[in-house]
Amino acid sequence: MKTVVYMVRHGESPKNDRNERTRGLTAQGMLDAHQIMLLLKNEAIDFLRPHTRDFSHE
Repeated sequence: MKTVVYMVRHGESPKNDRNERTRGLTAQGMLDAHQIMLLLKNEAIDFLRPHTRDFSHE
């Protein structure tokens, strides 16, 4: 079985909102996130959310 690891950072968020867990993304961050989604949409990916530490299969 082959394992492939994709490392993707979060999209750009507003610099003036210090609440890391609830702040959203800038327009550029939304565009970047959408482009990554398009690139990886056909992959079977397990991902980790660093704040909640839960795994998902989507």
